[in-house]
Amino acid sequence: MRPSRQARDTRAPRRDTSNQLDGSSVRVANPAPGDPPRWVPRPGYPPTIGERHGTMNPGIPIHVEKDTTLRAKIHDSCGLTCTFCHNEGTPVLADNHHRSATSFVASGPSGRVSIYAATNRATFLPAAMPDNAEFGIALASLRDALDLSEVHLTGGEPTLHPAVAGLTKIAAAAGFRVGMTSNGERGDQVLADCAAVGLDRVNFSISAPPPLNSRRSSTRATASQPSPNARSTP
Repeated sequence: MRPSRQARDTRAPRRDTSNQLDGSSVRVANPAPGDPPRWVPRPGYPPTIGERHGTMNPGIPIHVEKDTTLRAKIHDSCGLTCTFCHNEGTPVLADNHHRSATSFVASGPSGRVSIYAATNRATFLPAAMPDNAEFGIALASLRDALDLSEVHLTGGEPTLHPAVAGLTKIAAAAGFRVGMTSNGERGDQVLADCAAVGLDRVNFSISAPPPLNSRRSSTRATASQPSPNARSTP
C-alpha cells in the first residue's frame, strides 16, 4: 500500500548542490512540504589535499613543502631570442615601451617573446631594479611578511644588469640565500664578483647553440667560465 501524498517522507534527505556557493555548505532538500530551505556544513569541508588533487587513496603519502623563494626580475634586457621564453610573465620592454597598456604584444621587432603576455594581461612594463637602500628595504619587508629564505635573480638576462653584483650583495646582507638563472651572456665578466659578495648558485639555461657557434657546443660550462655557446650571435 502506497503512503498518501500528505504523509511525511521519512527517508534520508536528498542533497541538492545546485545552489552550492563556495563549496562550504550544501542545501538539504525539504523533507516535507512547507519546511524552509536548510543549509548544512558540507561533510569533510574544507577538502583534503587528496580530494583537491583527485588522490583519494589514503595509502598514498602526500608531502607539501612551502616554497620560501622569491623570484626577482632585476631587469628585462636579454641578448637571446628563445622562442619558449616566459620572461617572468611580463611583456618584452623593447617591443612595448611605446605602447599603451591595452596594446602590449607578446613579440615584436626584437625577436624576443613572452609566451604568457597574451594570457596574463599584465598592464605594466618591467623596469631595472636599482642597487640601493630601497631594494634592501623591499627585500626585508617581503622576507618578514612571507617568511622567505632565498631570492632568485632573473630577467631578462641578469648578468647584463650593470649592478648585478650590487644587487647580490644587498640580497645576501638581508639574510637571503642568493641564486640566479642565467644563459651566461656576460657571466665571465660578472659572476666571479657576484660569488664574492654572496651568490650561492647559478642555474644555467642554455638552449641549442646557433649554427655559427656549433663548434663550441662541446665546451663545458662551469660557474667560473660559462659556456661560450650561450653568447648571442651578432
